Amino acid sequence: MMRESRRYDDACGVARALDAVGERWALLVVRELSLGARRFGELRSGLPGISPNVLSQRLRELEAAGLLRRYELDPPANTTVYELTEAGLGLDPVLQALGRWGATRPVTTDRPLGTIPFLRSLRVLVVPEAPDTEFGLEIGAEQYVVRIAGGVGQVARGRTEEVPVTLVGDVPTLQQALLGGAGLTGLIAADRLQVRGDRARAERLLRLFRLPG
Repeated sequence: MMRESRRYDDACGVARALDAVGERWALLVVRELSLGARRFGELRSGLPGISPNVLSQRLRELEAAGLLRRYELDPPANTTVYELTEAGLGLDPVLQALGRWGATRPVTTDRPLGTIPFLRSLRVLVVPEAPDTEFGLEIGAEQYVVRIAGGVGQVARGRTEEVPVTLVGDVPTLQQALLGGAGLTGLIAADRLQVRGDRARAERLLRLFRLPG
């Protein structure tokens, strides 16, 4: 739990929320866990600006606040993973609102988007007129399924074999394709992107998202 000297001593719900997640990096740790459990090293990779000591401290604080739990994977993994509790998952609408608002702010870093921020951006940037659809994304060894229904996007880990089309590539390439206006043909020709499944459906995916402004 946060040190008493860092508390706001304010009964307002906003202040009480900030008592739990107001420390620097706390909400970004929650963001990195929002699509499922992660190992410590995976959290470090998703938060390249955080030191191991600070990450460990934030994990302890969030666990003490009841927002995440840790557990050991069975052999042969024998490693600790972290996942959000129901209370931690309850912060998702807050992250969505912050992401939507932040998408309108100037970009002040040259550092590329990480995997989880990119996936979450797909939920925020769906165009209102987007038709209901689903597709897969493969980023390294990880598989995700994106579902759009009623102009609202959802992203979850899932088997991409079960969807009609899947895009395979790294985050910068997928960002270029889905958010940057790059055509599929050039990315495929450059061996940066693979399309598995319905190519015509893949082309239609490029019209489902729009950057603000």
